[in-house]
Amino acid sequence: MANENQEKKRTIFPIKYKFFVALFTIFLVFLISFLYYTINLFLSDKEAYVYETSLGHVETQGAFLEKFLSTTYNQSELLYKNLKHINREAQLEILQAFSNQTKEFSLYDEFTYEDNSFVNTFSFVAPHLEKNHPNLRKLKRFHRTVNRELHDLLKNAEPGLTRVINEEKVYPYFYVAIMDHQARKAYVFRFLIENIFNEVFKNSQFSDMLFDSHGEILFHSQSNEDNEKSFIAYKRLVEEIFDKDLGSGVKKVVKATGGFLVSFKQLKQFEIATISEVSESQAFSFAKLLVTKAIIFGAISGCIILIVSLLFSQTITYPLRKLLSGTKDLSEGNFERPITLRSGDELENLAQAFDGMRVQIRDYMKEVVEKGRMESELELAKSVQDSFMPDNHIKFGDATGYGYYESASECGGDWWNIESSHDKLYLFIGDATGHGVPAALMTATASCCSQTMLDYFSRNEDHAISAAELMSYLNRTIAHASGGKILMTFFIAIFDPQDMTIEYCNASHNPPLLYRHSDDEPSKGDIEILADKIGKRLGDKLGSEYENVKISVSEQDVILLYTDGIVEGMNPEGKMFGDRRFMKSFYTRAKQHPKDIIDGLLKDGNNFFEGVEPDDDITLVSFRFVKTDLKPPELPPV
Repeated sequence: MANENQEKKRTIFPIKYKFFVALFTIFLVFLISFLYYTINLFLSDKEAYVYETSLGHVETQGAFLEKFLSTTYNQSELLYKNLKHINREAQLEILQAFSNQTKEFSLYDEFTYEDNSFVNTFSFVAPHLEKNHPNLRKLKRFHRTVNRELHDLLKNAEPGLTRVINEEKVYPYFYVAIMDHQARKAYVFRFLIENIFNEVFKNSQFSDMLFDSHGEILFHSQSNEDNEKSFIAYKRLVEEIFDKDLGSGVKKVVKATGGFLVSFKQLKQFEIATISEVSESQAFSFAKLLVTKAIIFGAISGCIILIVSLLFSQTITYPLRKLLSGTKDLSEGNFERPITLRSGDELENLAQAFDGMRVQIRDYMKEVVEKGRMESELELAKSVQDSFMPDNHIKFGDATGYGYYESASECGGDWWNIESSHDKLYLFIGDATGHGVPAALMTATASCCSQTMLDYFSRNEDHAISAAELMSYLNRTIAHASGGKILMTFFIAIFDPQDMTIEYCNASHNPPLLYRHSDDEPSKGDIEILADKIGKRLGDKLGSEYENVKISVSEQDVILLYTDGIVEGMNPEGKMFGDRRFMKSFYTRAKQHPKDIIDGLLKDGNNFFEGVEPDDDITLVSFRFVKTDLKPPELPPV
């Protein structure tokens, strides 16, 4: 039953469909990305084109309107010069003729300044204006309201002014006031400009508007309720245009009816601004059509790729099934059956690679068995070596110490130990060449030799064995055991707690550091390096001779024994921790408990290494000397 369920699971999603899905997904991602960037680029270009067209439209409108108003102003000045020095009848003839010629001209008034105010002394109304505007009296009355502005012109000695006004909210008109300061008279010309507005504003795809500098609407090409709301929104825009003197530009404006592109042109001379708007949906309608067509094209292309992917995946299914059969044999542990395939393409190469992998796995499995056996033996060797190491905490009467050992591999080449004999404490530390199993064997040899010799002399001699004698025994033992291939540095210190002396012997080991206690803060001057009479390394020469050195120690003096693992450790920049840093780290903590001294040294070293693992074993032993009459426990009988 389990095999049947497993077989069903294999056939739920055949490889050909997975291959098809992969191909189609890749194509789909590519197509979507291509359409996205293409459409985005097209829309960006289209948006830039719409902006440019909108701005060009309003610039053209503004230029045309500005030219028209300038021409009208020049006509007003010409009429003023012709009317200034002739009688009324001649003035009427000229005005009548000009009115018939240009239908835009409608009103003319002459004002004389009398009794601190301007009085209308002459007025002309174009005949066509009387026909088209029945409410002419109201129009003429508003025309005379320029009186206040004329006062300002006279007071400020200004030559004249121009205004575009739309009082009736139908078509704006343009009037020109010219001041004659010597005669204290003013001449006002009014022009209907509905024709020019019909021509400029009503023949465009944009919704066009004209505003004065105060944001009041003068003209709009489309009049409805929605546009009336737009005028209020654009009033703020017009005020901003004149306050900041923006000139021309295009902005996006969002209204209740949607988004609009709004272009504007400021006519500073006449204090008006023309504004054109077009809805974004209308402006980008053609772009949306092209986007729709691009999406349809992508969908059709996707269907074609779908069919091609199905057909193409079918041609790969058969070779893959053969590969699946071969890999199934591998999964079941059958490494002897070869995997063969004759397809003439990359799948054949893949089958050959699988077969090569089968051979490698077969050979590797044999190696794994052998490696497992070796690792098991290595673990056993490590356990044996660990048994040679004493407890980290040292207690000898009232004196205390602490030892630390860390191997750079499974088995290390460092070794330290403490032993007692004849009421004295023996401190050992050694460092075999390299690390690993061979070095560990040397440390085991040294441990067994030193313990055997101390045990022998403790039970069979009346006097304790000296450090030099013990070093000679160790040298011969290491030399015979290694045949000179593996050497070992070694240091032995013998502490006598009754007369407060230490006797030591050095076989090319790192000289220990001795802190001489004082009441002052520890300094480098309080450190004594025990570097006298250094002999050759153990195992270097069978007959090497070693000498004892005996010195006195005081209460609370501290000795530090170490191997070169921490001193020669490197940081990421390739710099060694070094003797100077090591010594400073020791003497700054010399008055602390031996364990705290060791912990501080390790902390300073790790901070310096910055995560770089030392490539050698690290061993540190710190011991504080205290005079005591207590004897250590007697050794058990043999």
